Amino acid sequence: MNYKRFPIKKNGIANNIPDVMKYFSQSNISQTIDISDYLPDIKEVISIIITPRVTSIKTVRNVAGKSFEGENISSCQLLLEIEITQRIMYVTDDVQQSMHVIQNTSMAIVYIDVSPLIEGTETELLVKHEKFKTNVFTQDVVINRINSRKVHSTCFLISEVRYIPTYEICLCEYHNSKGSYLGICYDDGKYYKKLTEEYLLKVILPTWSPGGQDIAFLSNREGGYMLYILNINNDIPVRITDPMIFESITSYCWNNNGDKIYFSATKDNEKDIYSIDVRGLNYERLTYGEDLGKNYKPICSHNGEKIAFTRSSLDEKRLYIMENNGLGLKQLTSFGKVKDYDWSLNDKNIAYIIDEKLGEYNLYVININTYEREFIKIPDKLVKLRKLRYSPKGNYITYIGRKEIIDNIYLYDIKTRVTINLTRKIGNKTIRDYVWKIDEKKIYYSANYIDHFKVYILDIEKGNVVQMTDNAYLDVNLSYRPKII
Repeated sequence: MNYKRFPIKKNGIANNIPDVMKYFSQSNISQTIDISDYLPDIKEVISIIITPRVTSIKTVRNVAGKSFEGENISSCQLLLEIEITQRIMYVTDDVQQSMHVIQNTSMAIVYIDVSPLIEGTETELLVKHEKFKTNVFTQDVVINRINSRKVHSTCFLISEVRYIPTYEICLCEYHNSKGSYLGICYDDGKYYKKLTEEYLLKVILPTWSPGGQDIAFLSNREGGYMLYILNINNDIPVRITDPMIFESITSYCWNNNGDKIYFSATKDNEKDIYSIDVRGLNYERLTYGEDLGKNYKPICSHNGEKIAFTRSSLDEKRLYIMENNGLGLKQLTSFGKVKDYDWSLNDKNIAYIIDEKLGEYNLYVININTYEREFIKIPDKLVKLRKLRYSPKGNYITYIGRKEIIDNIYLYDIKTRVTINLTRKIGNKTIRDYVWKIDEKKIYYSANYIDHFKVYILDIEKGNVVQMTDNAYLDVNLSYRPKII
């Protein structure tokens, strides 16, 4: 019988491989396949269907090197077990039944390098809670007949994992001068979900808990502002400060574990710092201002051991730190009005903005142990510096500064000691608030570019800005989720 040879038909070859993939690996899987004894000899392979699928995903940690301090730096890989099913059709010399099929299933292991932390969360937890989506694309497959009883195939695969997005940004949206509410959305602005209703009246200063499951905020539903906590899974706000004890709460922060909140409250005409156990709701007074002054804005260190705060007396507003139990008080500044401050990532320094004279703003970084100060030069003619923050990985210090009537976000690179204007091309009249994305690649900020406030996304590397929200508000405050699990 004369047989005309045809090219092997390949089914399962991907034609929609993404152009951009963050976490992926390319691999070649080769194997020799023996046909079963009951099948006739292979004359020629005419087609192959290949179907790969991921059956399991695991995390592998390795030591990538050492830090300057001599500590191990870990790298992370995802181990994917891939089941590869091949259906191979071939022809024989059997006139009665010339076509037969070989079905073969094999397993392969692929490693993909990923970040040890994604959205502030350990990769192991993301795997455990199934927060990765896997894709396996077949680029090509080559199959050859070795002899009448064997074929050899090589599959060229691209394996990809993608982090499954979830709610990451909390927005406090002011719809009129007396009312506001909270909402959450993905980091691209999609899948918006409203969390609070108008009965809470004005809601301000939302902050995600360190574990990323709760949001704290202040509401004036009881008259004076009280502290509330809302779990994003049940949407029921719980008031944790008693209006019969405190007249009003003005500022607060979570501790590093999320089991306590430190807050500044007015009680008996005195303003002091308190701590409260968010489960037992037991509170403790940490400062005793009395005639010494009023105590404001506690900010907990990253390790949870110390609290920075300001104390105002007469015409001065000075920066202090203390242990988390209120002991070990240290005064860090002795003159001027401290406007804003933040802890460095290693908790050894505090960056702060101070009005040293009438309207003359300066920026310093102070070592809390040696009291040595480093002056950081700010661009000329900047006034009203505010919203000072270290970036999540500690590489930058950012703040909002005003020049004439225009606000911009400024970034100081700690390594190069260079300050740049991140939003100079945008022309925002007022920038109200901003937050860093955990990986330091983006900043989300609210600005009234045209009359009302909207939220924008600034890409740090590319410098471009895109609008995230369409609704127009009287004001918007932001908080970025530090951890998703």
